[in-house]
Amino acid sequence: MLSVKYSVDPTVDGKVTIQTPNPVTKAAAVELFQSALRTNNSAIINSNGTYKIVSADQAAIGANIQIQGEADPTARLGSSLRIVPLKYVTASEIRRVLEPIAPRGAIVRVDDTRNIITLSGNDQDIRGMMDAISVFDVDVMKGMSFALGPVRTSQPSAIADELRTIFSSDREGPMAGMV
Repeated sequence: MLSVKYSVDPTVDGKVTIQTPNPVTKAAAVELFQSALRTNNSAIINSNGTYKIVSADQAAIGANIQIQGEADPTARLGSSLRIVPLKYVTASEIRRVLEPIAPRGAIVRVDDTRNIITLSGNDQDIRGMMDAISVFDVDVMKGMSFALGPVRTSQPSAIADELRTIFSSDREGPMAGMV
Protein backbone atom coordinates (compact mmCIF):
# COMPACT_ATOMS: atom_id res chain seq x y z
CA MET A 1 0.00 0.00 0.00
CA LEU A 2 2.83 2.43 0.83
CA SER A 3 5.26 1.12 -1.82
CA VAL A 4 8.24 1.02 0.54
CA LYS A 5 10.94 -1.60 1.14
CA TYR A 6 10.57 -3.42 4.44
CA SER A 7 11.86 -6.36 6.44
CA VAL A 8 10.59 -8.16 9.52
CA ASP A 9 13.02 -9.11 12.27
CA PRO A 10 12.91 -12.89 12.90
CA THR A 11 12.26 -12.26 16.61
CA VAL A 12 8.95 -10.53 15.80
CA ASP A 13 6.09 -12.98 15.79
CA GLY A 14 2.33 -12.65 15.57
CA LYS A 15 -0.51 -11.56 13.34
CA VAL A 16 -2.04 -8.13 12.90
CA THR A 17 -5.53 -7.67 11.52
CA ILE A 18 -6.90 -4.17 11.06
CA GLN A 19 -10.52 -3.63 10.11
CA THR A 20 -12.19 -0.28 9.61
CA PRO A 21 -15.86 0.45 8.93
CA ASN A 22 -14.95 2.85 6.12
CA PRO A 23 -11.96 3.40 3.82
CA VAL A 24 -9.06 5.28 5.44
CA THR A 25 -6.31 7.52 4.09
CA LYS A 26 -2.73 6.30 3.83
CA ALA A 27 -1.81 8.49 6.82
CA ALA A 28 -4.58 6.93 8.92
CA ALA A 29 -3.52 3.43 7.79
CA VAL A 30 0.04 4.18 8.92
CA GLU A 31 -1.21 5.32 12.34
CA LEU A 32 -3.38 2.21 12.68
CA PHE A 33 -0.52 -0.07 11.64
CA GLN A 34 1.91 1.51 14.11
CA SER A 35 -0.67 1.26 16.90
CA ALA A 36 -1.23 -2.41 16.10
CA LEU A 37 2.52 -3.04 16.18
CA ARG A 38 2.81 -1.21 19.51
CA THR A 39 0.10 -3.37 21.09
CA ASN A 40 2.11 -6.41 19.96
CA ASN A 41 5.32 -5.01 21.52
CA SER A 42 6.81 -4.20 18.12
CA ALA A 43 7.73 -1.06 16.21
CA ILE A 44 8.80 0.05 12.77
CA ILE A 45 11.98 2.01 12.11
CA ASN A 46 13.39 3.64 8.99
CA SER A 47 16.91 2.45 8.26
CA ASN A 48 18.31 4.27 5.23
CA GLY A 49 15.07 4.05 3.27
CA THR A 50 14.24 0.49 4.28
CA TYR A 51 11.63 0.04 6.98
CA LYS A 52 12.29 -2.63 9.58
CA ILE A 53 9.73 -4.16 11.89
CA VAL A 54 11.53 -4.94 15.14
CA SER A 55 10.67 -5.68 18.76
CA ALA A 56 9.83 -2.53 20.74
CA ASP A 57 12.98 -2.78 22.89
CA GLN A 58 15.11 -2.63 19.72
CA ALA A 59 13.27 0.33 18.18
CA ALA A 60 15.39 2.99 19.89
CA ILE A 61 18.63 1.40 18.64
CA GLY A 62 17.95 1.98 14.94
CA ALA A 63 15.72 5.04 15.16
CA ASN A 64 16.36 8.39 13.51
CA ILE A 65 17.46 11.06 15.97
CA GLN A 66 15.77 14.47 16.06
CA ILE A 67 16.53 17.46 18.21
CA GLN A 68 13.43 19.35 19.35
CA GLY A 69 12.36 21.74 16.62
CA GLU A 70 13.79 19.63 13.79
CA ALA A 71 10.83 17.27 13.43
CA ASP A 72 10.04 16.35 9.86
CA PRO A 73 6.27 16.72 9.44
CA THR A 74 6.29 14.25 6.53
CA ALA A 75 8.02 11.50 8.54
CA ARG A 76 4.95 9.71 9.85
CA LEU A 77 6.19 6.14 9.45
CA GLY A 78 8.67 4.60 11.85
CA SER A 79 10.07 5.18 15.28
CA SER A 80 12.46 7.97 16.06
CA LEU A 81 14.33 9.44 18.98
CA ARG A 82 13.62 13.02 20.04
CA ILE A 83 16.07 14.84 22.29
CA VAL A 84 14.15 17.50 24.19
CA PRO A 85 16.00 20.29 26.02
CA LEU A 86 13.92 21.53 28.96
CA LYS A 87 13.87 25.15 30.08
CA TYR A 88 12.03 25.48 33.37
CA VAL A 89 11.59 22.05 34.95
CA THR A 90 14.07 19.27 35.64
CA ALA A 91 14.27 16.26 33.37
CA SER A 92 13.57 13.95 36.34
CA GLU A 93 10.39 15.87 37.12
CA ILE A 94 9.17 15.57 33.51
CA ARG A 95 9.98 11.86 33.59
CA ARG A 96 7.78 11.49 36.70
CA VAL A 97 4.95 13.27 34.86
CA LEU A 98 5.34 11.32 31.59
CA GLU A 99 5.79 7.79 32.93
CA PRO A 100 2.09 7.10 33.63
CA ILE A 101 0.98 8.36 30.20
CA ALA A 102 3.89 7.39 27.95
CA PRO A 103 4.04 4.07 26.09
CA ARG A 104 6.38 1.49 27.62
CA GLY A 105 9.99 2.22 26.66
CA ALA A 106 9.17 5.71 25.35
CA ILE A 107 11.42 7.49 27.85
CA VAL A 108 14.91 6.42 26.84
CA ARG A 109 17.08 8.65 28.99
CA VAL A 110 16.93 11.52 31.46
CA ASP A 111 19.95 13.77 31.85
CA ASP A 112 19.56 16.18 34.77
CA THR A 113 23.04 17.64 34.24
CA ARG A 114 22.17 18.93 30.75
CA ASN A 115 18.42 19.06 31.58
CA ILE A 116 17.36 17.00 28.57
CA ILE A 117 15.06 14.04 28.13
CA THR A 118 15.27 11.57 25.25
CA LEU A 119 11.98 10.17 23.96
CA SER A 120 11.39 7.24 21.63
CA GLY A 121 8.36 6.27 19.61
CA ASN A 122 6.39 6.91 16.49
CA ASP A 123 5.21 10.36 15.45
CA GLN A 124 1.94 10.10 17.38
CA ASP A 125 3.62 8.89 20.60
CA ILE A 126 6.20 11.67 20.56
CA ARG A 127 3.58 14.32 19.73
CA GLY A 128 1.56 13.26 22.77
CA MET A 129 4.57 13.38 25.07
CA MET A 130 5.64 16.76 23.65
CA ASP A 131 2.15 18.12 24.34
CA ALA A 132 2.45 16.99 27.96
CA ILE A 133 5.91 18.53 28.25
CA SER A 134 4.61 21.85 26.91
CA VAL A 135 2.01 21.91 29.70
CA PHE A 136 4.57 21.38 32.48
CA ASP A 137 7.77 23.02 31.15
CA VAL A 138 6.61 26.56 31.89
CA ASP A 139 8.09 29.51 33.73
CA VAL A 140 6.12 29.41 36.99
CA MET A 141 7.77 32.68 38.08
CA LYS A 142 6.71 34.58 34.95
CA GLY A 143 4.92 37.79 35.89
CA MET A 144 5.99 37.56 39.52
CA SER A 145 8.21 40.02 41.34
CA PHE A 146 11.16 39.20 43.51
CA ALA A 147 13.63 41.10 45.64
CA LEU A 148 17.13 40.58 46.90
CA GLY A 149 17.73 41.67 50.46
CA PRO A 150 20.79 41.48 52.66
CA VAL A 151 20.63 39.17 55.68
CA ARG A 152 21.25 41.25 58.83
CA THR A 153 19.65 39.55 61.82
CA SER A 154 19.57 35.84 61.01
CA GLN A 155 21.64 33.05 59.61
CA PRO A 156 21.36 32.50 55.84
CA SER A 157 20.76 28.77 56.40
CA ALA A 158 17.73 29.52 58.61
CA ILE A 159 16.28 31.83 55.94
CA ALA A 160 16.96 29.21 53.24
CA ASP A 161 15.04 26.64 55.32
CA GLU A 162 12.09 29.02 55.60
CA LEU A 163 12.17 29.73 51.85
CA ARG A 164 12.18 25.99 51.11
CA THR A 165 9.04 25.70 53.24
CA ILE A 166 7.34 28.69 51.61
CA PHE A 167 8.09 27.58 48.04
CA SER A 168 7.80 23.84 48.79
CA SER A 169 11.12 23.40 47.04
CA ASP A 170 12.02 20.42 49.21
CA ARG A 171 9.11 18.43 47.71
CA GLU A 172 8.30 17.19 44.23
CA GLY A 173 7.01 19.92 41.95
CA PRO A 174 8.10 22.76 39.71
CA MET A 175 10.08 24.49 42.47
CA ALA A 176 11.95 21.34 43.55
CA GLY A 177 15.56 22.17 44.32
CA MET A 178 15.21 25.86 43.43
CA VAL A 179 16.13 27.23 46.87
